[in-house]
Amino acid sequence: LLCSLADYNSRFGRAGFPSVEYNARDFLPKDASDMAPARVEHESSPLELRWHFTSECEVNCRYCSLNRRKKGLTLLPKERVLSLITEAAGLGVAHIMPFGGDMLLYPDLRVVLEVMHECKFLPIILSTKSFLSKEKAAMIRDTKLTYVLQYSLDSTDDKVADYLVRRKGFCKWALESIDNAIAAGIPLATRTVIT
Repeated sequence: LLCSLADYNSRFGRAGFPSVEYNARDFLPKDASDMAPARVEHESSPLELRWHFTSECEVNCRYCSLNRRKKGLTLLPKERVLSLITEAAGLGVAHIMPFGGDMLLYPDLRVVLEVMHECKFLPIILSTKSFLSKEKAAMIRDTKLTYVLQYSLDSTDDKVADYLVRRKGFCKWALESIDNAIAAGIPLATRTVIT
């Protein structure tokens, strides 16, 4: 639940520690001003919405805290997801941060990314270990959403990588996915662990 600054101060403030008033949007990058929703006097919504879109993943990392073994988790209907994205933008949310499973496996990925682009959200990071085909790379690029694709590499040693992610041939598919992202012109970063 959201509360006003006065309500927050009355409930949580301490005598002798006056509240500091500032606009959280002052901390957004200056070059993002055309992308961010309009400035408001006091924030009445969070700047960032962390959203667990899916629990699906193509790997089963030994260290992952997300229990993907629960099959059949119900996803919100596409129409509700799109309305929540639009509602968040209308409230002044500047950034949606996907987390949980692999966003690239979300069934309505294209339309979700397109609506996020239309709502002018700040850049997002799409973290993945999924195989990225040339076709999927082109689809992601064509949504025009400002994003960075972050490909997670636990190791480039076949044995170590396969062990960590519990999937044979992970290095080959990871490197091919990275090649496909680069060929499609997708901004790319890697999260790499030295093992």
